[in-house]
Amino acid sequence: MSTQSSPHLTVGQLAERWQTTPRAIYCLRQRGRTPDAIKAGRILLFPIDRVEAHEAAALREDAEKRKLPPVEAKAA
Repeated sequence: MSTQSSPHLTVGQLAERWQTTPRAIYCLRQRGRTPDAIKAGRILLFPIDRVEAHEAAALREDAEKRKLPPVEAKAA
């Protein structure tokens, strides 16, 4: 993934990060399964801090379901 110059990810960048397609990101968003996005005209932007918080919460939820010790978030 390229170096981030913006504190936001586009749909394409989020899809690459989550190893899926942009279409899947739109479907997940419609179902409320993505972090909140900012709409800039026709473009959706996902704040990187919300993406990271969403990923950390998903990891904690998965660990609880599997009864694994929780994964601590890395300090930036």
